[in-house]
Amino acid sequence: MKTIRIMMLGIAVLFFHHVSIAQNRSQDEKNINQILSDMEKAWNTKNGQLWASHMAEQHDWTIWFGMFLPDMDRETNANTHQGLFDTQFQHTNLHMHMTRIRFLSDDIAIANYLANTYETGTKEKNWPEMVGSMVVQRTANGWEVISFGNQDIEYNEILKTNEPSAEAIEGFARNQFRQWYQ
Repeated sequence: MKTIRIMMLGIAVLFFHHVSIAQNRSQDEKNINQILSDMEKAWNTKNGQLWASHMAEQHDWTIWFGMFLPDMDRETNANTHQGLFDTQFQHTNLHMHMTRIRFLSDDIAIANYLANTYETGTKEKNWPEMVGSMVVQRTANGWEVISFGNQDIEYNEILKTNEPSAEAIEGFARNQFRQWYQ
């Protein structure tokens, strides 16, 4: 009887420990999702400081066309994005959608997302135009981005045609990027 009680106590401890981890993960996922939400808000309000606010002081950045910028600092990121917001991106909006967060440890996660930019005053396309990922790390300041990158989705290459129709792109995107439509 004593052995059964000890086993039941052990099972209860494991159960509550698992529930506690799941609750912490849920909060961590909310905090990581908030990074993406803040970045979208920063782009749409043209705020370079907000854009870079979740970046680690030293972080890596891969630009959609392939340029790799290692060890970028937060201030440079903020100033660079502010310059872009004030010029070539001043009339664009950004929509970002988290597709997956995978925890590599309690303090490191990879977050994958889809994104779309579109001109202010125009209708957003009904499919993502970029796919990206960021590596985030829990620090004393909360979750921070230590590596960020995005790439264009080259539908013409994927669909093997120079000018794929909107219907072909959306059909492919609905199948390949189901999370975009949820």
